[in-house]
Amino acid sequence: CEYIKMALNSQPAQPAGAAMEFEDELKEAFSMFANSDQEITVNDLGQMMMKLGKKLSKSELKKMIKGMSADKSKKITYKQFKAMMMEQLSNKSCDEEIQNAFDMFDKNKDGKIDAKELKEAMYNLGDNLDDDEVMDMIREADQTGDGCITFQEFKRMMLIDEIL
Repeated sequence: CEYIKMALNSQPAQPAGAAMEFEDELKEAFSMFANSDQEITVNDLGQMMMKLGKKLSKSELKKMIKGMSADKSKKITYKQFKAMMMEQLSNKSCDEEIQNAFDMFDKNKDGKIDAKELKEAMYNLGDNLDDDEVMDMIREADQTGDGCITFQEFKRMMLIDEIL
């Protein structure tokens, strides 16, 4: 996901606030599982991945950490965790899944989700939101200020939710 790579690297094309927010949320997710030395163990990584909906075997987890832990401590630092998450998020199937979800919301296929589309989609998902709640959701995701959610904004929102 190039958008996430830009956010984490604070490239000029990405608003600084969004990059900082994403970095803060990554740090928050890491700190939920990190030990006092600010490292994650195999068990911690397993719990985190389960929370993200990815059940991995103990051997898969050990292999992930072994491949990233330069000192063979079987623990990873935040920097290594961030690199691992970038690798996970750059997975092509990630983009395809998010595009499919976006297409379900973007009924008129104009490349944006407006308030009407969002309200209808949320209703179909079992959330009957009022207009103020819908506009709050749009404001939270809308980085361009156009009152709609573009695919890039939707993708950023979905990836941040997946990490936390």
